[in-house]
Amino acid sequence: MSIHHKTKEGNLMIESMVAMSLVLIGLLGILGLILKSMHVDKNVRTQFIASYLASEGVEVVKNIIDTDQALYLQGQATSWNATMQSGSYEVRYDTDKDTLVNLGGATSTKPLLFDEASGIYGYGGGNPTVFTRTIRVEGSSNEIAVDSIVGWNEDGREKELKVSDVFTNWRAPN
Repeated sequence: MSIHHKTKEGNLMIESMVAMSLVLIGLLGILGLILKSMHVDKNVRTQFIASYLASEGVEVVKNIIDTDQALYLQGQATSWNATMQSGSYEVRYDTDKDTLVNLGGATSTKPLLFDEASGIYGYGGGNPTVFTRTIRVEGSSNEIAVDSIVGWNEDGREKELKVSDVFTNWRAPN
């Protein structure tokens, strides 16, 4: 009878080890999903920021064009698009016609800096980010095509997001 009792104790030990192994495999699977989810979250967050930076680039150009248009209507500028000539530019959120950086057709390699105190991306101060931004402009007398291109490196691959818009001189005489 004591032999039968030892067999039961051995079975209990094996059953416990199998149960613990199954629980461990389950927990490792959950941990793997959590890690993958965190990685995807980081990539989505980066793409989200890039989309806003690209949109901001187009908005900055629009503000410069609006300023030129107002000056033109007041007789203080030569045309509605006096500042935004064809080429490529670096812009910050507060760029105006006097602080616009013309890259002469090149692509910006300068990383945008993030100022944690103000929450603003720019080139003046802050911590370097993975983002670069180039504004490409193609213009004519009555139309300006703007591409705001934000680039970054994600998992060893170069990524790029582009927001485009076309601005017209809708007040041009017919």
